[in-house]
Amino acid sequence: MGNKKRDTRKQKSELANQPVDTKQVQQQLEQYHQVAQALRSTTTPTQVETVITPINEMPEATQVAFLKALTKEGTLDAVDVIQAVNLFATVKETRKAARRALIQLEEVHLYPHWKPPVAPSSVADIDTEIDSSARFWQALITDSRETGEIQLLLFFEQGRNYQDVRMMGFLLEFQHDGVKDFFTRVISKRQAEKQIAQMRSQLSDIKLVNRTLEEGRQLLEEALAINQRFGTNPHPDYRRNLSLIQRLVLNPTASADDDATEDEEDEFEEDEESFNPYMPFSSLLEEVFAISEAGELTASLLNDWIEGDYETVYDQLASDSLLRDNLSREEWIERRRQWHAEASPANFRSTFLRERDSDTDGAPYIIEAGWSFEYNETPLSSEIKELPTATVVYQETGRHWFWTSYIFVEEDDELRLHSMTDEGTALRNLSVEELKTRLDEIAHLASDRLEQLREEAEEEYEDEEDELESDMEEDSEAEEDEDIAEENEDEDFEFTNMATRLKEALQVTTTAMHFADALIAQAPLDSPEIYNTAFDQAEILQDHERAAAYMQLQMERFPDLRAEALQKLAIVHFAISEAYDESEDEEQKLRFFELAEKNLRDSLATNKTAFGLVMLAQTLIAQKKQLDEAEELLRQAQEFETQPKETTLIEVGLGMLARDKEEYEQALLHYQHAADISPDFPGIWSALGQLQSKLEQYEAAEQSLLRALEEDPEQLDAYFTLSSLYMDQLDNPTKAQEILEEGLEEYPDSAELLAALALMYLRNKDFHSAHEYLIEAENIDPELEIVQQARQLYNAEKTAQRQSPKLKFKQHKHKKKR
Repeated sequence: MGNKKRDTRKQKSELANQPVDTKQVQQQLEQYHQVAQALRSTTTPTQVETVITPINEMPEATQVAFLKALTKEGTLDAVDVIQAVNLFATVKETRKAARRALIQLEEVHLYPHWKPPVAPSSVADIDTEIDSSARFWQALITDSRETGEIQLLLFFEQGRNYQDVRMMGFLLEFQHDGVKDFFTRVISKRQAEKQIAQMRSQLSDIKLVNRTLEEGRQLLEEALAINQRFGTNPHPDYRRNLSLIQRLVLNPTASADDDATEDEEDEFEEDEESFNPYMPFSSLLEEVFAISEAGELTASLLNDWIEGDYETVYDQLASDSLLRDNLSREEWIERRRQWHAEASPANFRSTFLRERDSDTDGAPYIIEAGWSFEYNETPLSSEIKELPTATVVYQETGRHWFWTSYIFVEEDDELRLHSMTDEGTALRNLSVEELKTRLDEIAHLASDRLEQLREEAEEEYEDEEDELESDMEEDSEAEEDEDIAEENEDEDFEFTNMATRLKEALQVTTTAMHFADALIAQAPLDSPEIYNTAFDQAEILQDHERAAAYMQLQMERFPDLRAEALQKLAIVHFAISEAYDESEDEEQKLRFFELAEKNLRDSLATNKTAFGLVMLAQTLIAQKKQLDEAEELLRQAQEFETQPKETTLIEVGLGMLARDKEEYEQALLHYQHAADISPDFPGIWSALGQLQSKLEQYEAAEQSLLRALEEDPEQLDAYFTLSSLYMDQLDNPTKAQEILEEGLEEYPDSAELLAALALMYLRNKDFHSAHEYLIEAENIDPELEIVQQARQLYNAEKTAQRQSPKLKFKQHKHKKKR
């Protein structure tokens, strides 16, 4: 065995020293979509081998490099190609690299869709290591067989030192549905143990019983037999994860021979040699299922502290807490009240809260918090022990950002805050080189996580659409209610899973920004790129104030980049202004509009660009001022060689100005040109539909508005315009009502839509329905103009309805008298 280890290390060393042909890697990356398509047309293993021949013919190190690059693509085509390499590659190290890539992609819920025509005869020999990275840990079932259902939970250890656990949950029904539900996720072993203990405590009448993997497999096969007998399908998530379930549960690969042992050691050695960017942050990989008690207490204390409720905060401090600062309760509270009066703290925001393992005896709860709030710097700030040092500050609003951790202890059967660590300041103890290395790695990780999350969301949406269409075709009317309930359960699970992954991605991105803050503080003139990267990350999180802070710093420290930095500042100032518009803070809204305008004028004075001209014009149009200047700026921008995005903005701007002048035909031409260039430009089809309707091009308007809602179902104006079109121009009141109801599904709290539906029912003399919708609208916003119109019309109709029978009665009497 020792010789095998040495041989393996030697092979790995030789592989690491082989040159990588980056040109070949790039060529194969450009062709992998075609390779995936070709794989799906294969019917024999020989054909598969032919398809991947160009990959097999590359040098071994180049093959491995190609697989690593392909993994980053994060698409279904990439997964299918990697699966083919895993099963049919001629080089063992390549097959192993492919297997590792598949495991990595499984972590982000990407699984192969392509099914090999026939598994190669040597699969068992090729990949006895197929799941050396995962080994069975334990199985649990509920003792609820008499109810016809059981829950089966399977756990597999994996990862570095087997510290992580893949958890699989099955809901098995033995009368009709078979595999009724399924989920899988990767969590830390500590988190798994906590969940098992929590489940045991919550199941009062039902027990969790330990079983072997073989017993779990038999129960699963029994449920699958039920599916087959009644012609029902296993749960969609089970079908999506079938390759993973086959590998770990139904057909686990034996790993007792020397080859498997060697491969397990290879996996471990590779993990040791590669960087794990999560290691310094012990809980970044833990999925956040709910905020713990300590997490809730942290958020509550921070909020109370900023709002000035210092009595409550002091009473939550442990008796030996260093944060008491050797002051009496009265002294402690009074000092903070003085600070509060001078600093005017406000607008607390929590970026993230996460619990991590404690490495200190007697401190079982450690909560890391990313947070920010606005305040004025005062001399007293240095005397407030629990006020950390901000990692970055935005001077325009006085917002400060912090990264801290809090240690809680149990005292008198309650959690008490013992101490805190200023994590942001601690980062500054790292060397510049170490900060750069760590920042590069975690920033790359944050980018990958956010991109994978976006792609996963798109793929899951497409899958749901396909499943819904299939269910509509196949399901009988009697099963409809049950299917809807199951779909709701599926949606709830997918939403929870997505929310958990989103939290994780945002936490990683926020952490990356704090590393950037530390590097900027230590080496402010090192490189402007660190400011650009942090700016982009802040914008991903829609933290526009923090993005503005980074651009302000870059502009001050790199004067040569001033013009471009001013343009970026203008964009975020525009976004901040819109945020204040939503909060109805007119003064701040106007202030940041003016800042954006000033930024753009200063930028153009330094360097006139098409983008700067367009943005200044858009800013003036948004403020509805100096519209002649705005048009002139757009005309000047047309003289530049523009990119499609800039050309689109020019045409949209000219279209808006023409529409304001009621030059509708000219406006339509501009909008059509913009739609030709950028058909996915936000709001373009809704604007086209409104103009076409004004120009009595009703059929074209209908198609444009339908496309607008297909592109973005959250365009409120499009529902109104399309409904009005159906009612007033196309004489189709049924469709008019349907489109308003569709809008209400997207905006259930829209007073406008509720009032519009009330008016629709009034036209149909359905006073009962009209009254119900009207009451809902008035409960939301009784001051809205359309709501008041609906109320006036409803009252008038009801009055007329009451008077109408009396009038007829009088006429009848009059006739009789004559």
